[in-house]
Amino acid sequence: MMKRFSLDDLPREPWKNGGGTTRTVCTETTKRSASLFDWRVSIADIVESGPFSVFPGIDRIAVVLENGPLRLTKNPPLGQLVAPLLSAERYCPIAFDGGNALFGAIPGEPVLCLNVMTRRSVASATIRILEADTVLEPETCSVLIAADAGWQVGPFTLDKHEGLIIRNGMPLNARAPLNASGPLIMVTIGALEGG
Repeated sequence: MMKRFSLDDLPREPWKNGGGTTRTVCTETTKRSASLFDWRVSIADIVESGPFSVFPGIDRIAVVLENGPLRLTKNPPLGQLVAPLLSAERYCPIAFDGGNALFGAIPGEPVLCLNVMTRRSVASATIRILEADTVLEPETCSVLIAADAGWQVGPFTLDKHEGLIIRNGMPLNARAPLNASGPLIMVTIGALEGG
């Protein structure tokens, strides 16, 4: 199954701290509770620096899609500066423990950020940044996001910030646009044995 999506069509969910919004691309809830997820792929609009939500037992991967960098530090005491633990530059994935209390600092401009979260005991995720023609071999669930217009994936030509959700897919050819200024990002979600 393949489903096409556009970032512009995804509903925005405001953050509790008011520092941004999230648009869910796809998610899978746990068998134990419909309100808990085993994994989630979303895109966040981070409009101001502030604390990140804490998700115990969740592994996270962030990829800056626009502007940046996004600098993550331990939640500092009021008025103190702390050196960044991680710095996410554009199209460079960073992985971190969602259970840690972190503070996200952005430069003046809002940051658009791909966010992948997996429940550590159930699933894992990998991210590939593709800049040239390739053959894609989707796994149980793969999400493709075009950071630039013109990426050809199978029968689809993707505009900027469009993508595909592929479940149990067959191999697909991906062709980069001429003079591409942004990659095709491939998120692969895998179930852990016994998860």
